[in-house]
Amino acid sequence: MKIKSVLLATLMLGLGLTGFAQSKTTSEARRAEPSRAHRSPQLQTIEALANAVARTWSEGLLRSLDSGRPYMGSVRVVVESQAGEPAMVWRKTFRTLAQVDRWFKSRETADGPARNSGQLKRCSKGVCTFEQEGMLHNNLYLKKITYGMSKGRPYIKAIYIDDGA
Repeated sequence: MKIKSVLLATLMLGLGLTGFAQSKTTSEARRAEPSRAHRSPQLQTIEALANAVARTWSEGLLRSLDSGRPYMGSVRVVVESQAGEPAMVWRKTFRTLAQVDRWFKSRETADGPARNSGQLKRCSKGVCTFEQEGMLHNNLYLKKITYGMSKGRPYIKAIYIDDGA
């Protein structure tokens, strides 16, 4: 009996020293502001991937992401064109992001189109969307990416581009 009480006292002392006993109550936790440090590590990784895609898209350097292989199998690219009456949609599948870069580069002329990504608006339920300030003619805008999760890592499924017309 004496051993049980010593073990219990040691356990309580250990929990008290680590701060476990001083944790917030559930009502205090509900009112607390969620800090960036307490967000899901997966969400931070998804946002980091989305920001990396946006940055490299704007610079024309999607191929630089190939070393980390942020896709499984292939990447689908969907280009939505508003120029015609009905809107046209091109869908193409690529094995690498370098192929995506080469495909867009082969369609460029001396005067464009320029690539823009806008700001990351949000990532939720497999889709990261980007917000555009204003749309200009002869520009390609990163509209959204779709992603999946595999072994705790996000991967790109598709990249959606709007031609801004």
